[in-house]
Amino acid sequence: MWVFGLHSFSSPAFVWWLCGSVVVSAYQAQTIPEMFRSLVQETLAGDDIMLVLDSGARKELNLEAVAGGGGTMTLLDTDESSSFLETASKRILRGSHFTVILAFTRTPASFLKDLDARWNPDFMLLLSMNSSVNNTALLEDERFQRSQHLTLLELDSKRSPARLRVFSSLPMKGRRFVKLLLGYWNTGFFKNKKDLFPERFETLHGAALQLASWCDDFPFLYPVNGLCKGSSLDMLDVIASHLNFSYDVQMEPSDHEWGKWEGGRWTGMLGDLAYNNKDLVINVFQITQEIFTNFEISYPYHVESYVFLLAKPPPVPRRQGLRYPFTETVILAVLGTSFAVAVLLTLFLRAVPDSQDYSQAFLLVRDHIYFLCLSHLSFLCNPLYLCISKTASSFWINPSCFHCECLCVGQVLAGILRQAVNHRLERWWERVWVGSWWLICVIISTAYTANLVVFLTIPIYPQRIETVGQLASSSLRVAMQDYGSFVPDALNTSQDPSLQQLGANLDLFPYVYLNYEVGFSWVTDRTHSLIETRSYLAYLVGLHNISSVTYVMKEEVFPGYLSWILRKNCPYAARMGRTLQTLVESGLMAFKYRKHKSTASRSQDDQAKTVAGEPLSMSQMLGPFMLLAFGFSIATLVLLGERFIASK
Repeated sequence: MWVFGLHSFSSPAFVWWLCGSVVVSAYQAQTIPEMFRSLVQETLAGDDIMLVLDSGARKELNLEAVAGGGGTMTLLDTDESSSFLETASKRILRGSHFTVILAFTRTPASFLKDLDARWNPDFMLLLSMNSSVNNTALLEDERFQRSQHLTLLELDSKRSPARLRVFSSLPMKGRRFVKLLLGYWNTGFFKNKKDLFPERFETLHGAALQLASWCDDFPFLYPVNGLCKGSSLDMLDVIASHLNFSYDVQMEPSDHEWGKWEGGRWTGMLGDLAYNNKDLVINVFQITQEIFTNFEISYPYHVESYVFLLAKPPPVPRRQGLRYPFTETVILAVLGTSFAVAVLLTLFLRAVPDSQDYSQAFLLVRDHIYFLCLSHLSFLCNPLYLCISKTASSFWINPSCFHCECLCVGQVLAGILRQAVNHRLERWWERVWVGSWWLICVIISTAYTANLVVFLTIPIYPQRIETVGQLASSSLRVAMQDYGSFVPDALNTSQDPSLQQLGANLDLFPYVYLNYEVGFSWVTDRTHSLIETRSYLAYLVGLHNISSVTYVMKEEVFPGYLSWILRKNCPYAARMGRTLQTLVESGLMAFKYRKHKSTASRSQDDQAKTVAGEPLSMSQMLGPFMLLAFGFSIATLVLLGERFIASK
């Protein structure tokens, strides 16, 4: 039994009580002014102090003692505090800028009435100088419980001489711990600020937190077999184990709204947090000025943004694939270079005549003479250089005039088509010239062939919409599921003209859990784009198996940090935030996020069909057949022309 009792009372609160009891034996009585002097000059030495006191406390305390504390002192009368509290900046009324001492001989009702939501000092000391005041009720007051560190010095008039007892408050441990005795005042025991203000939320003492949540927020919260899972819940489990609390998950808010400021009230999960006794929101909320002002936020744990999903534009006809390996500029460059090389080579050969056999390099037709240069590519033509003399009754051609031109045409086209030529290169400069050209032709033709294979087998798409400006100027409208997001209002009130236009073109469709059929049908019909958070949209696209016909626009909108959200002036918000920060900086949060995303991706991959490849279809090979038909047509016209000339 003795061992059990020792274990039961081994808590930090009991240790404080035990130590305080031991100190009583060594206690030497101090008057109130002496205690106040030692408090300011020793325990709180160097602190900037805001001293709030009523008229009775002003008479009891020696305010001159404050001068020896080393810090600044701001005096405030409890009965005349309203004007100061209304005009003071939030930096003064919140945080650790001041250590606040409230000294009173009666209940400070007027001072409490003047405190608004901005009031939340980190260190709050209540100095009760009248034992008849209900100090327990003051400790229970939410306006004092906001502070991370709260201590009460209470006059114990039952002892002679009167002594000051020191209390802390652990409301989450139970009602009887709202006023927890630490001991009797003694500068040897409460010698510094840490001793006077022990940590109230080192743990949450087994409290049960109520989540304002919506289990439809992949991968942070999502249902699996009727239970809510997700990376945020994994992190909350770690924090709950460390801080000793449990939690209850809410599957969805009663109003089916995500959460925003609307009509003078908060809706959705934020409304539950503000009005329905919920304690924490761990769903995806990007921090806005309104949320920052009206709630407590944790350390950011992720960056999320909204993106647009669009249908892929239809591919261009496969038969046009022949012209896509090269751009129009490259095609013109090849043709222009071929022409320039032929001209330059002709000029050089005229300047330095060659002894080539050119007897087969031209075509003589009696009466009407035409010189035709035909290549293996029907779309390539070369200039014709004719040397024609005319007598009274006939035309004749001087073969020497055609020597250079035919040689040039043959050499140039042979390089392009990778064909041999029936010419001997006798001089070295000719070989270097033509060799350089043929080397370039090998590179060009190889590049064309390689790209041609790609374009014949892979669909070719026109330019996609990738920016907000392009989307706003297009004929597409914007679709979004109506779950109470801030996005519609943000688009309509944006200062950016493109975002305003998207807001004017926004169409909402009803919320149905994990059912985006309406929105996706609008997207695939090419009438709308769909806006949603990147993580959740990636999950939905895989779930509905539409990734092959849709794409996500590159430009994002409303990027921002994600944080957990707690009630305004929640006293353990800083403790929760520090613990979450540790998990984020360790990389555990990112690891859990990737784990849940990859688990869902593997599940979707198992259901998808994998196609290793497919044979080329007629639509892919239609271009070459059309080119063949075009070449045969040209050849037929040439044949008819030759027959016509021969008949003359």
